[in-house]
Amino acid sequence: SCLRRSMVISTHRGLVFGFKMTELPDNQGWMILFSDITEVQRMEKQIKEMEKLASVGELAAGLAHEMKNPLAGIKTSLQLLLSDDLEREFSERLSRVILRDIDRLDFLLKDFLIFARPKAPEPEPLDLPKELEHVLMPLRLQYPEVTMRIDVGEEPFYFDRNQLHQILINLVVNALQALENTKDPNVLITDAIDRNTRTLIITDNGPGLVPEMIDKCFDPFVTSKAVGSGLGLAIARRLAAQNGTFIDLSNIPTGGTRAVMVQDLSFFRTEKDTQDTT
Repeated sequence: SCLRRSMVISTHRGLVFGFKMTELPDNQGWMILFSDITEVQRMEKQIKEMEKLASVGELAAGLAHEMKNPLAGIKTSLQLLLSDDLEREFSERLSRVILRDIDRLDFLLKDFLIFARPKAPEPEPLDLPKELEHVLMPLRLQYPEVTMRIDVGEEPFYFDRNQLHQILINLVVNALQALENTKDPNVLITDAIDRNTRTLIITDNGPGLVPEMIDKCFDPFVTSKAVGSGLGLAIARRLAAQNGTFIDLSNIPTGGTRAVMVQDLSFFRTEKDTQDTT
């Protein structure tokens, strides 16, 4: 088969040319094809900018929608409190409603800031079984009816400790909440290692994801729960990406849900090499 190479070069006049080199058979040399792709590059840049603006617009709309209900509750409660003929008990109840809605707004904005501007990771080699047990310990007390098992290797897991805990709490709590009406509920955490990746797998034997949520569960402000900001999984995926890891959720054919964290083992080696050369 012929060997093909493609490259892009820019000129001092702002023009962009692409060229492809194809090796001719029987050692007859190379065929080089040039094309002016200046306009194509400009259009691709515009499309990327438009996609960024669309994403910002979606986030803003989602945040505004989530803020609307607590703000409406605060406004209504304050209007009633301004009345002169309210009984003390009713006034105290309205005050508690206001405080509750303020707490909801505070929780929402904190989550949004973590999603929009996450802290830079500080990765370190972690004892994965120990970190998992640390995360599961309070959850075992909160969900005593659920059997939670850990079966992972002893190899160091390179990750930011606080961000790993935040990701695991989101994934495991989602699994635990899905097991509410399941007989003999259980959560199993395992891992798999090959030359290039290490995968952490969290499975449960619950009802699985509803079909309409499979492709949307990581979208900001999308949730099937009665309460919550809908940012938990979006934050988890964002924090994981900072640690060279991709998160995904899928249904298990035999029942339940599988969450996977796939880490590219070369990610931090590359980051370190880059830092060492600067």
